Parts: sequence; C-alpha cells; structure tokens
Amino acid sequence: MTSQPTKLERRLRQSGALVSIGLIAELISLLWYHPTAFFMFLAAGALLITAGILFYLYSLVTVSEPSLAWAPQSAGPFLQRSEASDHSTDPAAHYPAGRLDQT
Repeated sequence: MTSQPTKLERRLRQSGALVSIGLIAELISLLWYHPTAFFMFLAAGALLITAGILFYLYSLVTVSEPSLAWAPQSAGPFLQRSEASDHSTDPAAHYPAGRLDQT
C-alpha cells in the first residue's frame, strides 16, 4: 500500500509537468519550419517553463512542513536544545557537550 503524497510533493510534480510540457512545446517548435514557430517557442514553451519554475519556487516557500522546534525528547541529542544561553555565538553552546560534529 502506498501512502498519499504530501502537498509539497503534489506541487513539485505539477511544476515538473509544466516544465516538461514547455520543453515538449519548444521541441515541436524547433522541428517546425515556419515563422510562427518562433512565437510558439516563446509563447508556449518559454512561458510554460517559466511558470513551472516559478510554481516550484512558490511551492518551496509556501508549503509549511513541521519544524525541529517541536521535536520530542526521544528525538535524539542532535534535535534537543541544551540549557545553554541562546545569546551565545558559539554553535557548540547550543548542543550537549561532545555531540557537535567537528569537520
């Protein structure tokens, strides 16, 4: 049994479909030897691709996903905040001692 796609996944698929349809329209206009092919290239292809890209970016910005702020206590040491001061500029001060990965 498959799970239902999330709102973000549905929007990303829709934006991908817009870009794909735009690419197909541009491909067709490249094979067409007529002056109106340029207008199809711009009007249909470029506008659909632009709409798909803008819808993709809009989807990333507007769809709210759960943040780490609500992480339960059993979520692990990397998701839990320590009792350190929030005003510290040292990132290690916000995590339990020895748990910050030093790369």
